[in-house]
Amino acid sequence: MKMFLPKLSVAIALCAMATLAPTIAEAGATTYHENIFFENGGIISHPCGSEAVECTGTTHHNLHFVSNNNGGHFSHHDNDQGVTCVGQDTGRTYRSTYATNDTYNFGPNECVEEACNATFAGHWDLQAPGPGNDMRIHVVEHFAFNGNGVLTSDFSRVNITCTD
Repeated sequence: MKMFLPKLSVAIALCAMATLAPTIAEAGATTYHENIFFENGGIISHPCGSEAVECTGTTHHNLHFVSNNNGGHFSHHDNDQGVTCVGQDTGRTYRSTYATNDTYNFGPNECVEEACNATFAGHWDLQAPGPGNDMRIHVVEHFAFNGNGVLTSDFSRVNITCTD
């Protein structure tokens, strides 16, 4: 379900950071860049169209990682490419547009008793012919730790807008 994609993005980022952590320790500076394409699909709830929709298509993920002995920065962008959804009750075809941007900044201890932060921002739109079928979900999540490892900011905001 798209609503859980912010957590999936965090998981992708943490896996990438864990994979690259030995490289950080061994090298003075590291830059990593990757483009990944995932086929996706599944049935999800569409709160504006009052029906479940089955979506299929490709999501493009662009990962970028830069680090040195002082810490690093990780960014992740993803977007739908050719994703369509079909209403399970009406057979109505929806066009899906989805994009997220994640950023993570951390020191040499990867957020253990040091300042670090992460921000996720994304939106998902579904459009279909007819009144009351269009939807936009906008999500913003952020957390930050101070230099003592104390959580100083933690919020999540989700807005769902139905339009004609």
